Amino acid sequence: ESFGMRVTDFGALALTPPGQQSAPVAGSLGRFEGTHCAEELTVDTAEVLASFEGGRADARPAVTMRTLGAGRAIYVATIPDDEGLRSLARLAARPVEAAPEPGTEVVQRGDVTFVIDHVSHSVTITSH
Repeated sequence: ESFGMRVTDFGALALTPPGQQSAPVAGSLGRFEGTHCAEELTVDTAEVLASFEGGRADARPAVTMRTLGAGRAIYVATIPDDEGLRSLARLAARPVEAAPEPGTEVVQRGDVTFVIDHVSHSVTITSH
């Protein structure tokens, strides 16, 4: 719920032919290739930053973002290639300090803070 979207199908991609092995993604982050999965998302309150192009996930959201106070919840529905990782790192580069709540995990990786919600009910994350 914090992400403003729901995953409705995992959407595994094939590792070898003949199945779809990658999922092209395009949007405000530029273009990149996704691998391993092309999850199907139902967007509620999140902003769609990029969508899948072609294949069975064509035009479905691939990257979403929801602003939460001073922070952001970013969801990526695939495993991005190097270009995609660079684009996502630039998007998430603004530091956010978050106070953990029961059922959440706060992880700092360099200048990027990840807040992971492990519970099925809504939680409030307060940024400092």
